[in-house]
Amino acid sequence: MKRFTAILLSIFTLFALTACQPTPEAAVVMQKDTDRMVEQATGDGESAALPLREQLAAPDMMNVTAEEDGFTILAHASVILPETDAIPVITVKAGSFSQELTNRLWDLLIGDKAMYKPRTEDDRTKAELEQAIINIQNDIERIQHNEYYEENKALREAELEHLRKLYGAAPDIYEPAAATPEIEQYVDSSNPSRRFIGVDATDNAGTIFRLSNEAWYEALGKGRKQNSNFVYCTPGYNGIVYGKSSTIEVNESDALESAAHPGLPMQPKQAAETVRHFLSSLNVPMRIERIELYDNAATYGDAAQNTAELCYLVTCQRMVEQYSCASIFGYSGTPGSDSEFGSAWIYERLVFLVNDEGIVYAEWASPLEICDIRVYSCNLLPFSEIQQIFEKMVRVIWQYQAKDCLSLTCNITEARLELMRVLEQGSADNGLLIPVWNFYGTRQRSFASGNTDETLHGIMLTINAIDGSIIDRALGY
Repeated sequence: MKRFTAILLSIFTLFALTACQPTPEAAVVMQKDTDRMVEQATGDGESAALPLREQLAAPDMMNVTAEEDGFTILAHASVILPETDAIPVITVKAGSFSQELTNRLWDLLIGDKAMYKPRTEDDRTKAELEQAIINIQNDIERIQHNEYYEENKALREAELEHLRKLYGAAPDIYEPAAATPEIEQYVDSSNPSRRFIGVDATDNAGTIFRLSNEAWYEALGKGRKQNSNFVYCTPGYNGIVYGKSSTIEVNESDALESAAHPGLPMQPKQAAETVRHFLSSLNVPMRIERIELYDNAATYGDAAQNTAELCYLVTCQRMVEQYSCASIFGYSGTPGSDSEFGSAWIYERLVFLVNDEGIVYAEWASPLEICDIRVYSCNLLPFSEIQQIFEKMVRVIWQYQAKDCLSLTCNITEARLELMRVLEQGSADNGLLIPVWNFYGTRQRSFASGNTDETLHGIMLTINAIDGSIIDRALGY
């Protein structure tokens, strides 16, 4: 791929790439310097010719071992890069689920199954409303002569008036209304003042298809499109609890013994094929990033304790042409009391639970909308410089935790050059996909008491591949 320079007319927004981690070692992470970033990111107009691995002199493996005052770095990590000669910077923004995409999701997951709109308080029958009216009248009578409850009395009287209006049009028998994949306004069945733009459907037997592009509280006015979300549930599979110690990563090529995994004859490869077929039929640019054995039992209060209900947790990541985007659990920004009204922007995440029945749960949070390419080919730091920054900053970020324990070990297993979304200056829902080095692994601690703990496998450090600055994923830059 050839390098281009003419598209840098708006590159000043690359401010987001240069934010620094506030640490004592900040010399390695300079203050935001737009001019320096533009100069470093801009290509020289010539064909790169060589693959990225050769351009950056990146080895197949990174080996780092260091120990100091109970803090240990063990990095025997695969160094993974796109098999290209260039990597871009791409403008993105918070996306939403189109009607076309919603229809495809419905066709693939619901098909001809009869689905209905969830029942709300406005769907009560005459008999139910009669009892509700009696209850409110009794409340009003109890507080009739108590001046301290005048405000409560006013609220009850307003509610009574609302119930009497509903009563006039209420049916004698409730009949559920058929639901379709048509995007429209709907009311939260558990909170009438909370409203959404999307689809809310159930078969009244445990299957749920729920999608929201906008959310707001009636009293506060209309909210924002940010953080659109889709959830599909089947009976018994109502969500995913992250961080369960029983969750085990597996390889697609693994052959699992049925005796060791009762109730799950499906092999990892079959689970992967199920998800790939779904993604292909959905026509979205995603690929499988990780497969894990997941025990769905004892996740919720009504689940049986100490019983195995195994399935596969399949995590996917967005692809932009041949470039993969980091799959991150969490958000960037500062949320308010409710995420719809704060500045939090959830990182895009698409996950499935799969067993022999097929896809039994799916969740797609905050889909990205891919806009234009800001820089076609970025100048990147050589891997030797990235490794030096890694060795310095992994100490700064993690070593302080070693003070409260007997020993702490950062075990790094992968170093990936991939795209990651950062915020643009002054925006909570516009960003850039930039090339970063993500170092994946775990952190283990041991204590004098003999206790130990370990984090889930995930990103331990993120380094901007253009300028070497440390990116704080919680801040978004």
